[in-house]
Formats: sequence, structure tokens, C-alpha cells
Amino acid sequence: MLLLSLLSLVLTAPAPEPPARPPKGPAPVVMICKADKDGRPFLQAFVSRLELKSKTVPILKDGKVVDVVQNVTVYVTEQKQVYLDDKDAAVYGADGKKVDPKTLRNWTGFTAVLLSVDGKEVDPFYLPLASRGTLIVVSPALAGDRIEDAFAPKRPPDAPPEMPHEEK
Repeated sequence: MLLLSLLSLVLTAPAPEPPARPPKGPAPVVMICKADKDGRPFLQAFVSRLELKSKTVPILKDGKVVDVVQNVTVYVTEQKQVYLDDKDAAVYGADGKKVDPKTLRNWTGFTAVLLSVDGKEVDPFYLPLASRGTLIVVSPALAGDRIEDAFAPKRPPDAPPEMPHEEK
């Protein structure tokens, strides 16, 4: 009798959910959005890209110093500013629906937004992570290999890494 009960539980158990599909794009990053003196919201970021540069290096060849041109890969960083109502920028809500840029006027202060790092729409896989009212910004001008928020507080380069601590 016990065996029959256990067998019926196993046979009537719901099938496991299929695994979630992996996202098709990179995860968005949190950025600080600020309004200018006219109330137009904008993002300001340091965008870094890898570029191939030529560099002349002196080397010793057959006992003589000879200048040789070498190609090296370096990070090139530039500061960019994008207004959310620019024609190339697109703004979406956390529900994935497009937001009219005219509704973004007359902001004051700072607010956090999610920024697409590849300049394409954020994959719906990530949208449940954003709370209601969160804006998601897509701008090809801010796409890059590394993106740093210009408004975020910077740690000195020689500062030790922050360690998690317990609240008492």
C-alpha cells in the first residue's frame, strides 16, 4: 500500500520547468542620469574601446639600436554625454515598452537608469531584475568595451578593495 502511494506521487509529480534560455546580449549597467539646467536628462560616461596603435620601439639588432614599428593594442577612453531625448537614444521602461522622450523633461537631481552596453535593446531576460519605473537607455554613442559612470564616486587607484562587512 505504501509502495503504491509513493509510486502514485512520483507518477503525478509535475514535470520540471525547462531551463531558462541564456540571454542574447550583455547585461545592462547601472548609470546615474542627471538633468541639465533646462531639465533635459542626460547620461555622461567614460567609454573605453580597444584600438590598434602603431608604436616605434628601439631594439638592439646586430649590435646597433634600430627603431622598429610595432602594433600594440591599447584602451582609448573618451568622455561622452548623451541626452535621453537625442534622436539616436531610445528609452524603455522596465516592462520593455518604449518611453516618449518628451515625458522625460523637467527632471531635477539624479536618478539611476540601466544602460545597454552594446547599443542594442536589452534582452528581456534582464528586465525582471529592474523595478517598476526604472528606465532603460539604449544609445549607440555610449556602447563600448568598458563603460564608467562619470557621476559615480571614484575610488583612488591605490585604494584597497572594499571588503563586505556585517551590520551590528
